[in-house]
Amino acid sequence: MTIEIELDPLKQTVRLGEAETKLPDYSFRLLELLTSNAPNPVHFDDIESAVWGAQVTRETIKQRVRLVRKALAEIGAPADAIVAAHGVGYRLTIPPRQLRGHFGSTAPVKRSRLSPVIIAFGFVALIFATVLLARPDTNNRKDSVRIAVLNELAIRDPEQFDKSLWFDANRRLAGQLSQLQGVDALATLSSGAISSVRARDIAKDLSTDIIISSALIERNGDKIASYQLIHGLTEEILWADEYRFSENFAERAVPHFVRNVKLALARNGALFQRASALSADSFSRDAFFEALELSAMPSELNLNAAIAKLDSVIERDGSFALARGLRAQLTADLIIRHGASSERAADALRDARAAIAQEPAFAELKYALARAELAAGDDHAALAHLQEASHYLPFLDRDIQALEKRIAWIVE
Repeated sequence: MTIEIELDPLKQTVRLGEAETKLPDYSFRLLELLTSNAPNPVHFDDIESAVWGAQVTRETIKQRVRLVRKALAEIGAPADAIVAAHGVGYRLTIPPRQLRGHFGSTAPVKRSRLSPVIIAFGFVALIFATVLLARPDTNNRKDSVRIAVLNELAIRDPEQFDKSLWFDANRRLAGQLSQLQGVDALATLSSGAISSVRARDIAKDLSTDIIISSALIERNGDKIASYQLIHGLTEEILWADEYRFSENFAERAVPHFVRNVKLALARNGALFQRASALSADSFSRDAFFEALELSAMPSELNLNAAIAKLDSVIERDGSFALARGLRAQLTADLIIRHGASSERAADALRDARAAIAQEPAFAELKYALARAELAAGDDHAALAHLQEASHYLPFLDRDIQALEKRIAWIVE
């Protein structure tokens, strides 16, 4: 009988026959990518972008492949479950299961060129700003953070490069930033002269709070996308990332950077301007952001440490809705990701509902409620709240698709 591999991204587990194991984040992302493209090989660049969202060495990829092979061998996979495609990357030799195995993405890695966009009229201008996305005024627009994405093309032969790839990436960046609750984003096209203008002056001219300086540069023969998140008044660099640029850059690296921007803005209080959103107590605020940073790497140890911090926050300030919502989300993640007792789901639901009662407009709290409902086994309610939260959180489409497929499989 042919062995088939079955993935569940909601739990980050892999199953072969009756044997199952849980994988850490990077290992699961790698296996999910290989599974969605099996039996075709996946290029090193695509592995790098999809799994890490940043430039890593070939040795880093090889080490991760070895870890995944070891995990698969422990549940009965053959030694050649993952094989090297010489000069290309890696491929999975085990076929995915077609029913429950479709929790993972079934879309192949896209290596075709993006559609061309009209760029000539804006490229030579110093700044050409256009509001990309309008959305209903459920978020108190006068308190929103305004961000301008400045677009630089600093490579040696720009005329030999398809500029639409770069401009499309930054249009997508501004679009996904605009979907964040509490953010308005502008996309700009510029000439090389923009690098000589101070961020403070640009922010003043565009009436923005934050500048994202994006530059496509060349280094050691590679094209590198360099991003800096800059405070418009103090010119402090709040966050910086670099990525190797490729044709699927907009689909892979941009969402990763948006997540980092969200965390950096939250850490600096920029996304929570309403007085009721953050505690007046500085200890509680600091502990909340420390817990938020821990949750970005959701190991069992980090989740428990973050929950302990949130326990102290809520004990000091029971009205801190975001802290209560984050505790609900992380408690649910312990159940879903790490097999904690399902009895804790009732606590997560109670926290999430209390937080929403205090701050009904925050999409993050709807997401926390959805996670709590997943932990409690209520997939239909979770799906409804994920869909509601996705209007302002641009990272949930994949979770929604996976959950829709799981519900459809259960019905069948």
